[in-house]
Amino acid sequence: MHRGKHYTLPPELPYRGCTLKDLTPVPRLEHYIKGGGWFAGPAEELVAHLRMFEERSPGAEHISLSMPMDTPEAIMLDQYRRVGEAVIPAFKGRR
Repeated sequence: MHRGKHYTLPPELPYRGCTLKDLTPVPRLEHYIKGGGWFAGPAEELVAHLRMFEERSPGAEHISLSMPMDTPEAIMLDQYRRVGEAVIPAFKGRR
């Protein structure tokens, strides 16, 4: 079983020779992490993560950042403020 700060993944239990991952058509957290669509970490790592997208999609000019729907407004505003102060400056003047 894997426990994150805000989630718990169930243990791998075989069912008729298959695992839950084999039976579940809905993408799991690991799918999004591998594809780069889910990120959590400090500002320096977010800059590196976004540079990876920059290399994959040259010419892209916009990204979309979002928070889980139940995130309190004060926390969202603080996180976006931090991105504005520590991440956005790493990309200013680049085109």
